[in-house]
Amino acid sequence: MSNTFKSTVLLLFVAFNLSAQAPNDDAVYAMLQEGIDAFNARDAVRFANLYADNAEFIAPDGNIFHGREQIRAAHAELFTMIPKPEKSATEYVERKVTMLSADLVLLTARWKSTDSFGGQDQVSEMSFSFLAKQTNGKWQGQLTTLTPVVPMPQGK
Repeated sequence: MSNTFKSTVLLLFVAFNLSAQAPNDDAVYAMLQEGIDAFNARDAVRFANLYADNAEFIAPDGNIFHGREQIRAAHAELFTMIPKPEKSATEYVERKVTMLSADLVLLTARWKSTDSFGGQDQVSEMSFSFLAKQTNGKWQGQLTTLTPVVPMPQGK
């Protein structure tokens, strides 16, 4: 066999294995949607199960939660404190998947949420970064950061 043929076969084999291991954009967005669905259902266990045991979660207020159990406990407490909207809709303003390696993906997104309380809509925007790693065939969150989108102050 020629070296060119061997190299081509090797490259095809590597490319096939990387594509089999790495999620496509739809799979990554499905992970994000599962988190949104768990949050909207006020299911702290389901939400936390998206994360690795040693994950980090940086909340919009700057608090950092270390590990799946702290993420679960913080969200369980949050769900008792914030009212559940009568309806909620999420619209992506921007989202991007960056494959860092075959087993590491970075998802960045910005979304606009419209929540209804007492017939009144409240609109908010959030930027989001989610780092996920594949271990033993399962994708789990390693790091999440949430940042509220607020208008920059205008000069005089």
